[in-house]
Amino acid sequence: MTSDTKRPRVVLPPELDLAQLRRRLLEAVALVAALVLVALLAAGLGQVREHLARAAPG
Repeated sequence: MTSDTKRPRVVLPPELDLAQLRRRLLEAVALVAALVLVALLAAGLGQVREHLARAAPG
């Protein structure tokens, strides 16, 4: 027995468009990468402050 009934076509809302989701994912990954870089680079700022505090003008 075969069924000749057609499945209804599912229409996704624009928010779930594949290109839109891909772009949002890329934005989220870039934001997380930027936060990780800031966290890694900010850890050394204390050492920079120490060097600048001991620096003598001229």
